[in-house]
Amino acid sequence: TFFFDRCLGWEGLCIEPLAKYHAGIRKHRTCTLVPECISSIPNSTLSMQLESHGEQQGSLAVVNTSSSPRSKVHRTRPVQIKCNPLHVALANVNRTAVDLWSLDVEGHEQQVLSSVAWDRTPVGVLLVEGDAVMRAGYKSLLANAGSGLTLEREMSGDAVFADRSRIGALPTGKPRHFWVPPLESFLANAIFTIPRTAD
Repeated sequence: TFFFDRCLGWEGLCIEPLAKYHAGIRKHRTCTLVPECISSIPNSTLSMQLESHGEQQGSLAVVNTSSSPRSKVHRTRPVQIKCNPLHVALANVNRTAVDLWSLDVEGHEQQVLSSVAWDRTPVGVLLVEGDAVMRAGYKSLLANAGSGLTLEREMSGDAVFADRSRIGALPTGKPRHFWVPPLESFLANAIFTIPRTAD
């Protein structure tokens, strides 16, 4: 998503509740930092911690809900994170819709998607991390929630969903071809809207 805000000039929200990443976002990104998590409950608080499974892997865990201990897992101290619905974060920047949403929250993607009030938060394109089992869950959830998003492309670790009634505004070329930048360029959770110019 670095490409979209720094190279294309798209306006965006970088939703990142963990303070350790805030300085880097402010220094290298033009998106508006939202230091919260996404939840269906306004002004709620969640206690979370980072789990490390080695140099290249990590995840987030909600405190006291792990089903079983994992070997060689290192956890940070729990942190209290403020949460709000997605439509609240958008309203704070005078937006009601999303053109592109890149969602990667280390295993909690389904919970985030479940929290969205889709009738209040239309999304054009959703890029979401997950394996084949997780993608099947997303597909069912998005269809049952009336999001308007349908599965367009599956990659090794991500899936692209799109609302064909909305993607006409996106500069993507042919309708069934989505250009996706390298995975290392994506921030954990970013939402973008294309700047509109007066006719």
